[in-house]
Amino acid sequence: MTRQVTGQASLITNQQAVRRYASEAWGHSPDGLVLVDIDGTIIGANPAMHKMLGYELGDLDGQSVEVLLPEQSRHTHVGLRFQYAQNPEVRSMGVGRRLSALHCDGSLLAVQVSLAPLSDDPAGVTLAAVRDLSDWVESEQHIAELNLKRMVAEERDRIARDLHDNVIQELFALGLSLQGAVGLRSQDLDERILKAVGSVDSIISSIRRAIFGVTSGEGIASVRARLMAVISDLTMPLSFDPEINIAGPVDDLPVELGNDLLAVVSEALANAVRHSGASSISVAAEVGVEYLTAIVDDNGCGIGDERRSGLKNISERAKRHGGDLEIETGTGCGTTVRWVIPVGLKNR
Repeated sequence: MTRQVTGQASLITNQQAVRRYASEAWGHSPDGLVLVDIDGTIIGANPAMHKMLGYELGDLDGQSVEVLLPEQSRHTHVGLRFQYAQNPEVRSMGVGRRLSALHCDGSLLAVQVSLAPLSDDPAGVTLAAVRDLSDWVESEQHIAELNLKRMVAEERDRIARDLHDNVIQELFALGLSLQGAVGLRSQDLDERILKAVGSVDSIISSIRRAIFGVTSGEGIASVRARLMAVISDLTMPLSFDPEINIAGPVDDLPVELGNDLLAVVSEALANAVRHSGASSISVAAEVGVEYLTAIVDDNGCGIGDERRSGLKNISERAKRHGGDLEIETGTGCGTTVRWVIPVGLKNR
């Protein structure tokens, strides 16, 4: 009998210790902890949760759990919360998606959330553990930037080899040939040949800038700045200024999509400058709520065979992102190249 009493006393002592440790764990946990009832009301949040989102201790008590979410996600979350209440279980929230919590200053914080129902509680209380992933996301972005610089360096080397072994040598030989023809014909022909030599020199300079220019990997400018640089370089030989319209958060595009946008504008604009004989060219790039749209329009001679190989590359870049390439053209009626990619910013 004494042994049984002693065992019960030991059990009570252990339970008291567990409760004390649980209370200390609530206060000292590095992760945010939130208790939410079946109606979605916050009945308690630990100090780490308040600190993570910039609230004073106790400010979250009694508020709807949706106050912790970005505004565009709140309506959907109500339905998801109701579904979870029908079959509560220990699991991670939003598997396969990047979750965000709303800081009290309006900024978004990347987080990981795990859910655990308190099965012995008749109020249907769920414990949510929230971990701040800001450092992890920053490291991920840094790795992505390093990978991009490596890819740029590798692509730069490949382009350098291809251009140096083929295009530059051929253009250099053409320039020498044209220079050798000076003096053999009339003065007008001399002037035309010298002008052609100047054009060849300009093309060589442009190619060398592409090889050894700002894409060396030592620093990557914003998408908007790179777009303006590309447009400026390509339209330098023109006797008129192109119309330029860049709208929306182009600098917020994913790295791969931003690079493809630059390549598409460069290809379409280079074709218009070199082959269309246009007296008017416009370039537009716009990031809207649902779509990224790039348009290069000219009033030139239409698309000939020399322009179609580059358009295949643009089409492939559209398909890669689930988008479309639209071309409007006709002999002597000009050309409009429209590149449309779904971005779905309204769902982010």
